[in-house]
Amino acid sequence: MPIIIEIVFECAGTLVVLYGLSEVFRDIFHPTRSGTLSEYVGRLISALLRHTGLRPAVGPIALVTVILCWDALLVGGFALIYCGFPPEGVIGPPGVMAHALGPKYLESLYISLGAFDTFQTFNLWSQVDWLRMVIAVEGLIGISMITASVSWLVLLYPAYARSRQFGRRVSSLLEAEKRGAENMVQQFGAILLLELAERVLQFRLDVILFPILLHFYPTDESATVSNVLPDLVRLASEAKSSSHGDCKLAGIQLQVALEALAQMLASRMSMKPDNVLAVFEAFQQTEK
Repeated sequence: MPIIIEIVFECAGTLVVLYGLSEVFRDIFHPTRSGTLSEYVGRLISALLRHTGLRPAVGPIALVTVILCWDALLVGGFALIYCGFPPEGVIGPPGVMAHALGPKYLESLYISLGAFDTFQTFNLWSQVDWLRMVIAVEGLIGISMITASVSWLVLLYPAYARSRQFGRRVSSLLEAEKRGAENMVQQFGAILLLELAERVLQFRLDVILFPILLHFYPTDESATVSNVLPDLVRLASEAKSSSHGDCKLAGIQLQVALEALAQMLASRMSMKPDNVLAVFEAFQQTEK
């Protein structure tokens, strides 16, 4: 293989590994409202499957796909780095190392997988000192990826449970209001409104930290936050017109929390956040 091709493989592999690490870092430690790998994967899986019988599994499928994408980027990137070395840089049984590009990349992928999963079952090994260091670094990254994936799952599912509990909580309150023919704001007042405002802010924070949450579709619509947001707008409006000062102030706080959530959702849907109710209705449609 010409030296220039080897350099191209080394540079390309390094760039792929750095890109993979940056995506892992952004998804786990510094997620944004949009633009992360989990966001793109979640939207793609959702577009393909949310109108099929696999709708309840869209979230878990997207989650597993994101982790597989992390691993594929890192393993494939390191394989490109190994592929850039001449066959003399790696030793093994006679006739094992190939010179053709295709078979050589498969052998490099074999080495990369062995290093990444930390089991190192391959029967090839490097006789270049700093290449051994690269293999060791890949092993450390592989261990870190296991920890990062588990940590992401451990943090994600409590956020998912909070959002579902919030949706069911408001749905049950609305059903109780309907059956009792009593105004919820008048009966519970500021205490309930402050609780709802706190949960709206928590949901907004969870979505910012875990954008993939929006692609978890429950079978029961009463468990979705999008289903109850228009009713929360109504409650905030009723509270603002209340004659009780504490209830009015709590209603304003709920309205502020809803406006912050609407602004975040509007940026995701490329809408103007001027009309809070319109944003929530559009968000409701995206979840159907």
